[in-house]
Amino acid sequence: MPNTNHYPAIDITADSLNDALHLLPEGAAVSVFTDGAAEPSNPGPAGSAFVIVHEGTEIATWSEHIGFTTNNIAELTPAIRALELLSERTDLTISIFSDSQYLVNGMNQWLRTWKATGWRNAARKPVKNRELWERLDELANRFPTLEWRWIKGHIGHRWNERADGLANAATWKTTKAAVA
Repeated sequence: MPNTNHYPAIDITADSLNDALHLLPEGAAVSVFTDGAAEPSNPGPAGSAFVIVHEGTEIATWSEHIGFTTNNIAELTPAIRALELLSERTDLTISIFSDSQYLVNGMNQWLRTWKATGWRNAARKPVKNRELWERLDELANRFPTLEWRWIKGHIGHRWNERADGLANAATWKTTKAAVA
């Protein structure tokens, strides 16, 4: 059943996002659902998206066509963009949900080893997308309460499906961030 308190999304500006984030209480918990898509092939035209949710209400979305690239880059990009946008509120308790095991395993398991081995993977080859992983690591370290959680995709989870729809739509056109 749709949230009857949901207002139509509007184009977000820096001021409206800051206003929305500053309305959240100190230490508030937010969930960020991210997704990326490269369609119809990988690599291919790609889009990325995130949805920020607080207490069951969508407070902001972002989606963008990111050019002709890989699905993995499309999956990393919205996590970076979300943490950049949330960087003014490092007091928030953030859970980032993704159906990308590449993103979640990278942040929860592989990143520490990659850094310790000079950015080499288990096969001793250079880690792909290193610059994106480094940026993601830099941003993630700003948040004392940040967790990365995998969510199975395409099973009807409301916010995962919302992010998926935005990412797929963005593979073909640029859309702007919005606040609910």
